[in-house]
Amino acid sequence: MLAAEVGAKIVEVPVRHHARTRGVSKYGIDRTFRVLLDLLWIKFLMRFLHRPLQAFGGVGLTVAGALTPAGLGGCVIELMERGLVDFIISTGANLYHDLHYALNFTLRRGSPFVDDRVLYREGVIRIYDVLFPAQVLLDTLDDLWRNRDGGASVTAAEEQSVRSRL
Repeated sequence: MLAAEVGAKIVEVPVRHHARTRGVSKYGIDRTFRVLLDLLWIKFLMRFLHRPLQAFGGVGLTVAGALTPAGLGGCVIELMERGLVDFIISTGANLYHDLHYALNFTLRRGSPFVDDRVLYREGVIRIYDVLFPAQVLLDTLDDLWRNRDGGASVTAAEEQSVRSRL
């Protein structure tokens, strides 16, 4: 079956059988399970031989760094809309940048070399060279909680759990 799939011809060849003179046959009822597994594996391979991505996943895109502030978010959207990317693995910073832009919060471009202690005293969060008030981060979370599950209420424990990871 596999040989025919790649264009080989299948023919019958006459053979002469000889009685076993030594040893014990390796074939018997105990081999049946392994043969069945082999047949299932061959069936699986034949089914997905010409479309392996349906069995083994899709095309992924891994992104890190300041993708959104650099203006490359539109490129990723275009790749997904055209079906060229099936999934994305991203850093949390990219996800937060996207959320901040989507929610129309203020982000400022700054220097990656600003002293973090000074920023902390000023209530500013820095993700490399993107600066924003700490309140923006909290407002982003609040917006997400409000819009989750059609406005379902959030327990104090759930909210504290999220905020404690920041």
